[in-house]
Parts: sequence; C-alpha cells; structure tokens
Amino acid sequence: MKLAVAILNWNSADDTVSCVRNVSTWRNLHPHIWVVDNGSQDGSAAGIAEHCPAARLIRSETNRGFGGGNNLAIAAARRQGADAILLLNNDASIREDDVATLLAVLEKRPAAGIVGPFIRQRDGDRTYYSLGGRNIVGDYDTHIVSDRLPDVHPPFIAVDYVPGTAALVRSAMLDSVEPFDENYFFSGEMADLCERARVKGWEALVVPSAIADHRDAAGALRDSLYAYYSIRNRFLFVRKHASRWYLLLWSARCVRIVFRHLRRGQLNAARCYWLAFLDGITGRFGNQHARVQHG
Repeated sequence: MKLAVAILNWNSADDTVSCVRNVSTWRNLHPHIWVVDNGSQDGSAAGIAEHCPAARLIRSETNRGFGGGNNLAIAAARRQGADAILLLNNDASIREDDVATLLAVLEKRPAAGIVGPFIRQRDGDRTYYSLGGRNIVGDYDTHIVSDRLPDVHPPFIAVDYVPGTAALVRSAMLDSVEPFDENYFFSGEMADLCERARVKGWEALVVPSAIADHRDAAGALRDSLYAYYSIRNRFLFVRKHASRWYLLLWSARCVRIVFRHLRRGQLNAARCYWLAFLDGITGRFGNQHARVQHG
C-alpha cells in the first residue's frame, strides 16, 4: 500500500521537526510526509521548510484545527495516490515496524477503515497505555487506559474510535465517508469520523502489537482549551449521532462541573466549562480559541 504521513504544526516547530526526522529515518516504507502549518504566528513554517526539506509543507493562513488541518493533508495525499494516511501528532512517535503492522491489518482486513496502535503515554513520572476509545455520548473519560500492557492479546480489538494521536486511515474509506467535520475544531473529530464510518460498514480497530509513544502536553492554555472543547463538542456529537435527551444529560453535567470548580476556587476552569455549556447548547461550534483565552 502507498503510504503518506500527515503531521500538524501549530506554533511548535521543534516538535514538528523532530517528528518529521523520526519518520525520515524509516528504511522500507518511504512515505510522502505532509506537514500542515495551521496558521502559526511564531515563524514555524519557515523553520520547518528550512529543516525538513523532504516534507511537503502546506501553509494554512488560519488555524483550521485538528480536522481542518488534517483534511488539507489527506486531500493532498489522496491526489498523490496514497492508499493509507497515517495521522501522527507532532509530539508522538512510532517505529517503522509498528506502522508496517498497522498496514498489514488494513491489507488483510478489507472492512478495516481506521486502525491505530496502543499508545504509551508519558505524563511526568507516570507511564500508562491508551487502548482505544469508547463512545463519547455517555462518558466524559472515554479513553480506555491501563497501567501496563495486557499479557495476552488478540491481533486487533474493535473500538468505538481510534485516538487521533496516531491513526492509520484507509484512503478508500473516504470515498464513502466524508472527511473530518471541521466544526469540532479540537477534540471529538476522530470519534465522529469513526462513528460515521461504522454506519457505512467500516471498522475502527486498535492493534495491541503496535505501539506509539506520546508525551502529554501540559500548560494552562492547553488545559483551558481541552476543558472547553471536550465538553462543548459532546453537544455537537449528540446532535449528529444520538437522542436529543443526551443534551439534557450533558447540560446537567456541565452545571455540576461548573459548581464543583467554583467551590474549589478554580474560576478559570469554571468559566471554560460554562462557555462550553453555553456554546454547546446554542450550537456555536468551530474555532472559539479567542473566547476561551480572553473571555
């Protein structure tokens, strides 16, 4: 299968350059590497162009989010004949042999639309594993996690969604399933894509024998953005895929979360969750970075 790799950059050229260089060391797969600069304001695009001449750089004038940025790379890769596109976070890494394992699953299982590895997460001194994702309608914590790898495992496991940290997408699947919904912007896009693919008969699988490494990104800004989008986008997902009664469930949860943070004196977190509730219930989706950052 002809492989492409899609990597997004947003004001983090060092991570992106390191990620591209890791992929460039592969000896057998030789994928086309597509880097999308998502409207960076720190000169990232110029640095990537200088240090990663082998990568095909797409410059977006605006930040199109996870879905929008990857849609640009996917469209370009498909025009160049890619049979599979590996979506790879710029703060993640995966060995060539593990990618080959994912490709083998696509080749042997025609119904597989999206496959991913187990993801080894590093959060300070803690190491744990993300084993795929559950349906995001019912629960807040939908990542299936374990402190260690299972001793015995099947060749693949069906999941509700494959995390976007590292996910191999079959190009042919996108003939029947529209690409990422850019209204999510950040968080929930993979769950939405996998759900729409499932309706069309495609499987979302994780492969225990393939491992990717990912370090958790910390910081007040990212925490605020994740708090906002992870809740707000539940409302979008429910509108598209579930009973509207779940809007009441998430409304009640939002109010409870807001009051919990207020009692703890965590005013910024409470504000982010309150904005998420207001925008989710009124249908204000897409990029809301400015509102989250500045109120």
